[in-house]
Amino acid sequence: MHIYDKQGQYLIVEEIAVPESRSPKMISWKEWVQESAPGNTSWVMYEIDLQTGKMLRYYSFTKNGWFEIAEADNFLSKLLALNFSPMPENLRKKIPPRPFSGEGRQFWQPPMIVDGQLIRGVQFDAWRTKWPKDGSDLSGKVIDVYLPQDNQAYPS
Repeated sequence: MHIYDKQGQYLIVEEIAVPESRSPKMISWKEWVQESAPGNTSWVMYEIDLQTGKMLRYYSFTKNGWFEIAEADNFLSKLLALNFSPMPENLRKKIPPRPFSGEGRQFWQPPMIVDGQLIRGVQFDAWRTKWPKDGSDLSGKVIDVYLPQDNQAYPS
């Protein structure tokens, strides 16, 4: 999945699915996409209105056509439309201090991987929301999202 374009309140996302057994092993994901993503099971592009959370258009390269997507299957646009709040520090996960370091417990930071490479030392802010009660598998569940503090250097 990657952000193809963003203009104002509109976001265009390209998403390619491939089973682990068919994922490219010897080439980068960029080369794999340039070779028409062999072995993919789904390749789609969709436009989301960030103000309303509605998916406006949905095109399948795999099936070579435009499609409607059921609201219940519209995970990403619903997630982007939720209101997130900064997670209170007392609720953030912490890691044990290094032995003999004299440091207190630090906040857990998720790994940052860009183009398959681990980027060390990235600090994240934690955000929290609750999924609406909609009968889905996520109904009423708490959702935590971690975004890089330096949003100029890293995607967020």
